[in-house]
Amino acid sequence: LAELHVRAMTAPRAGGHRLIGAADSLSMPQMGEILRVAFPEQGRKIPTRTMPASLVRFLAKFNSSLKTVLPDIGTIPVAENAYVTALTGVEFRPAKVAVRAAGQSLIDQSIV
Repeated sequence: LAELHVRAMTAPRAGGHRLIGAADSLSMPQMGEILRVAFPEQGRKIPTRTMPASLVRFLAKFNSSLKTVLPDIGTIPVAENAYVTALTGVEFRPAKVAVRAAGQSLIDQSIV
């Protein structure tokens, strides 16, 4: 991602564009499953299920922080980065690889 920041500042055609720094998209349950498989010792505490939308809507009435996710219920984000690579030359590692690397970093730093 640091390479993307540098290239975004130095690539002549990148100015004025919003650049997505991701290879692809994963849902939170998908990320949880990747981490659970990659790190079985720590993985037993990683949630892999999704709260029902009706429960989120109900709880948002009592918890204002949940209100921020209401517009996203039912949406599936898709990262499209071909234009980023065309503008900057940066190619991204697959999301699964990035999730495993982030998990390993948390373990290495004794955060989890």
